[in-house]
Amino acid sequence: MKTTLIYNAWIIDGTNTPPYRGALVIGKHGRILYVGTDTLNPTQFDCAVDAHENYLCPGFINTHAHSDVSIFTAPEAPESLAQGITTEICGNCGISPFPVTSKNRAALEKRYARYNVKMDWSDFSTYAAKIRELRPGVNIVSLLGHNTLRAAVMGYGNKAATENHIASMKMMLRDNLDQGAAGVSLGLLYIPGKFTTQDELCATLAPLGDAQKVITAHLRSEGDSLLESLQEFYEIARAAAIPRCHVSHAKTALPHNWGKIDDFVTQLSRTDLPFEISADRYPYLEGVTSLSIILPPPLGNLVDSEIQKALQSPETFQETYETLKTFSKWDGIRLVDTQIPEYLPYLGEMMPEIAPKTGKSCAQITVEILRADSVNAMAAFGGLSHENMVKILNLRNVACGTDENIKPTDYSLGRSHPRGWGSIPRFFNILKPTLPIETIVYKLTALPARIYGLKSRGMLIDGNVADLVLFDPQNFTDHATFKEPHQFATGIKRVWIDGKLAWHDEHPILSRYGTLVVPDINPSHG
Repeated sequence: MKTTLIYNAWIIDGTNTPPYRGALVIGKHGRILYVGTDTLNPTQFDCAVDAHENYLCPGFINTHAHSDVSIFTAPEAPESLAQGITTEICGNCGISPFPVTSKNRAALEKRYARYNVKMDWSDFSTYAAKIRELRPGVNIVSLLGHNTLRAAVMGYGNKAATENHIASMKMMLRDNLDQGAAGVSLGLLYIPGKFTTQDELCATLAPLGDAQKVITAHLRSEGDSLLESLQEFYEIARAAAIPRCHVSHAKTALPHNWGKIDDFVTQLSRTDLPFEISADRYPYLEGVTSLSIILPPPLGNLVDSEIQKALQSPETFQETYETLKTFSKWDGIRLVDTQIPEYLPYLGEMMPEIAPKTGKSCAQITVEILRADSVNAMAAFGGLSHENMVKILNLRNVACGTDENIKPTDYSLGRSHPRGWGSIPRFFNILKPTLPIETIVYKLTALPARIYGLKSRGMLIDGNVADLVLFDPQNFTDHATFKEPHQFATGIKRVWIDGKLAWHDEHPILSRYGTLVVPDINPSHG
């Protein structure tokens, strides 16, 4: 590998220090050899890049992603590189593609079927080997999803865990943390996490405290029971002696809960607890999840593949249709993705807009989609406050996440929420009026690196991995919309991963220099 000098740059090193005019040298082993204000001779290096007074900073870290399996079908990851993302944190919301046993393999294979990937792994180490063999376009860091863990031991049913179940989950968790999983994610809104008690979680997660790694959570409620759910999360972290507690896509959902923002912010900002608190947020007012989330029990207690199977019954189909006819919040639901040809022209539109174009009611559209394609049917849900979002984004301990998975640009494997293509520049631009550029960069780099124990990334200091972004802050802009979500961001000039040029805005390179990254933490189990 050659030495590279990047000069005539405004350096933002990730430490919240104001920008300064300087240069950076990438050594032959992909590490930062020098960063500072010295004037260096370009002819002394194998390669020299004139930054033309653009800004050079650490590679951005996507704190909340779901690219665990989709990365195999779109390994170049251009939508991430175009935003300056060099590392994606995956395995969020309680869902990871490992550990896999006979209890959960069939459901996981159905969940990821559209990607046509052979799931021939069983745990973190075998999954990591597949990612490293793939050599993706960005780095992948993976949490272990608690829902996947519980299903690997108990299946997806609504049942209480026995002492033997908890012992098996603890052993499996310890093994995967030792292998390199970055921590644990909870998905307490989803199956089977929603069936889990606080006491069970406190017992199961003890190995996470021993390993001193992070816990993240899609809270049990982000609306009516938001504050109670956050308190539950804190109590779990305290009981298991977990050092870092991270709230996924922090929000106050539904207008009647917007007034909770001050209490929510106060709780996210606490410094009197025995663990560090952080959060992530995508800079949009519509979240996206499975369309099936609107179903009440008993179907609402099933995973999507089981919902799809159950709706093949004419009686269940009719009962579900009659139930959905009484649903009153269609004006807040947007159809984002499905593979049913009849509905492809309407992707990105609100349900009440689709209904008159098809001559069907919103309830009929929904139940038809769920019967034919529940596994792939995704919807965006509104009910979020712009003012509250801005308050959350401005918190020093809040990072940015796309909450999306990397997909092919041609829509061949589905459509993204626009946040998958525009979150980083939108986050940056929302914060520009209130925060200095060095603080925004800190929130995109050093902060997430600290949360996930990535000590050799996130800051431009000698010896760190040369994951770098050169960008023009005046023209860093998102262009993705719900109707046309796969639109690249602009303003990123160059991206280096492991010291190698991975993206050039004028001549897209799309070279694959990423790998599976494990935290720079040595587990100590005492």
